[in-house]
Amino acid sequence: LQSVYVLPDYRKKGIFKNLLLHAEAELSAGNFTSLLFVCNNQSESGLKMLKNAEIPYEFTEYSMKLDTGITYQKTGITLKRAFKKSVDEFIDLNVNIFDGSADNARMMLESTFHSRDRHCYAFHRENSVIGMGCIAYTKPEDTAFIFGFGVLPEYRGKGLGKLALTELTNYIHTHYKKPAGLEVNSLNEAALALYKSMGFKIESAYHYYRRPVISLPLEEVNQ
Repeated sequence: LQSVYVLPDYRKKGIFKNLLLHAEAELSAGNFTSLLFVCNNQSESGLKMLKNAEIPYEFTEYSMKLDTGITYQKTGITLKRAFKKSVDEFIDLNVNIFDGSADNARMMLESTFHSRDRHCYAFHRENSVIGMGCIAYTKPEDTAFIFGFGVLPEYRGKGLGKLALTELTNYIHTHYKKPAGLEVNSLNEAALALYKSMGFKIESAYHYYRRPVISLPLEEVNQ
């Protein structure tokens, strides 16, 4: 279930509830076990519905932006762009940083390397690779987005993450002449604190709510 809308004139008539019953019947038939609701923090009607339905809150995702014009000082970190031949090296780097699966890392990185609008970089310090970060930019957009950013565990707690991100945002400001943007989970307190300390501002927030799929068989819903 990707999105559901009910026009204002038709709200409070049980239409959304009926749509949800049908959606859950389909999800249950497909063996899906949970239903995730994503709501913009500016949507009063959406937030009210979630509260009234007593759907448990899970986390908030913030979209943040760092404007150009930030004073830059050299960090001792250098960026080296990755290319297709480096995919296996970067899969290992991604897995070590994020403790995720190699299959998910491969999917993300191969998509990045085959895209004209995405680039991936390794962070080098004193001839050692300490982390990585990627940039997604689309010409009509006014922001270049950072994703897949992280520092290897053995280099954390030394201020190197902030230095690496400083280089990446300066690269964006210098080469793309755009603000740098990123998204962060509210539960990742360390990352959120880092971004705020660098001057990133919250542009928008999306709240995530989740509950188990509860449904009747589809034939009963259609009665």
